[in-house]
Amino acid sequence: MFDIIEKIQRLVACDLPNPFEVLGPQQVMTGKGNRLAIRAFEPRAREIHIVDARDRKKQYAMKKIFEPPVFEYIFEDECEPFSYQLRAVYDNGHEKFSEILIALEIGSTMKIFTYLGWVTITAFTRS
Repeated sequence: MFDIIEKIQRLVACDLPNPFEVLGPQQVMTGKGNRLAIRAFEPRAREIHIVDARDRKKQYAMKKIFEPPVFEYIFEDECEPFSYQLRAVYDNGHEKFSEILIALEIGSTMKIFTYLGWVTITAFTRS
């Protein structure tokens, strides 16, 4: 079984058959137990934020964990997937939002990105 770094390397090289193994909502083990992590891949983004669809005032800055940019945020108080949007910020200051992504379970979401200009269009499934 591949560890996460190997999976991300394969994802970036377009050699990972199932990007849901790495992207979107994931369960990760931390020192505080199982927690929810969300990952995204957008090579052109300077930063990505998670916008909580339950309360749009709640936004979480994702950390760049790999180059080309794969971003991740690990929630301290969330264990279960929830609906969210991604907000990408680019070097020129422009921002783009994804559609609301309805997290059904770990490793899947309900909507596909219809337009975001991202490489990640294969990262989410249709229902």
